[in-house]
Amino acid sequence: MRKRWALLWVLLGCDRGADGGGAVDPADDARRAVLASLGERVIRPAYAEFATAAAGLRDACAALAAAPGDAEALAAAQAAWRAAMDRWQVAEMMLLGPAGPKDRVGGEDRRAAIYAWPTVNACRVDQEIAAAGYRSPDFFARSLPNVTGLGALESLLFRRGPENVCPPQVAINREGTWAALDPAEIGRRRAEYARAAAAEVARHAEALAAAFADLARHLADAGRPGSRYPSTRRALDDLFAALFYLDLMVKDVKLAGPAGIADGRDAPPCPDCVELPWSRHSRAALAANLLAAERLLLGDPPDTPGFDDLVPGRIAAGLAADLAAARAAVDALPDEVVAGDPGPVRAAHAAVKRVTDRLKREVVTALTLTVPREGAGDAD
Repeated sequence: MRKRWALLWVLLGCDRGADGGGAVDPADDARRAVLASLGERVIRPAYAEFATAAAGLRDACAALAAAPGDAEALAAAQAAWRAAMDRWQVAEMMLLGPAGPKDRVGGEDRRAAIYAWPTVNACRVDQEIAAAGYRSPDFFARSLPNVTGLGALESLLFRRGPENVCPPQVAINREGTWAALDPAEIGRRRAEYARAAAAEVARHAEALAAAFADLARHLADAGRPGSRYPSTRRALDDLFAALFYLDLMVKDVKLAGPAGIADGRDAPPCPDCVELPWSRHSRAALAANLLAAERLLLGDPPDTPGFDDLVPGRIAAGLAADLAAARAAVDALPDEVVAGDPGPVRAAHAAVKRVTDRLKREVVTALTLTVPREGAGDAD
């Protein structure tokens, strides 16, 4: 461990009065240094980089809408979507402030407007294409998240055939609405819809980037007058709750579903559970999630403060080793995650579980953090 934190474990064993409004907690300065470093070096840049990528996606989709039959314009829009998705998957591990749920400090639950997976519905996107509902000025204000954001954009940019994915009994098929559209018109409407959806994502991304520039200051000043965080412990709790995305989404949804793991037991593999099937970008998304977890837990770069500076050396070393193994296991996956053999996905699930088990047991105990209520009942 870095020597400048050698006394931290001793400090953590001292008076913990910060939350009770009494004695000063002598570990506050150490915690605040970690929060300041993560806020400025990891969290704020993640949202700034996503805003830049979202602006690029907006512009690429606008170019595609101007030339919907142009193969180069489509390829550029697809590349811009991948770049934006990669950066959002990093930010997904840092759902704090306005991006986070309403039970966290400053939470406004804005994630859904950008990427609501697993609440996605390609059939509903096709229904909006048939109705041209995206042309309405209030479309995004009144629509559910399953037809907006980066999830809808994946369907719009990567599904290129003229078919829709709705069952025969859905009105666009039953009444012939979709069949009345020729392939060129379907392509035009997909491009128009993508332009509108990408502009909305960019708008939210810009707002979040501005909010996180301010949030970094509040993290650095946690427990001081003027900060939204009443204590350094509350700030760490909120950040730890955000890290639980690794357990509740990466392990239990993104990997367990495709691998065929239900309640800790083997079940049939589920190819339909893969996160990004149209773009075949699911492995890259998982890799970005783990990169973000590593930055938060070990610091970025690793010689700067991270969660590992707040725990004993053996726990920090175990976290680093487990994260490296998890990243290697994810890197070994095929792009589509499940390709006939669920073995590699189950291996990645087991590797990520070693990380999350250490977080839920050793890190929680060492730092007396609060396990978020949505993870409290997870027995695996």
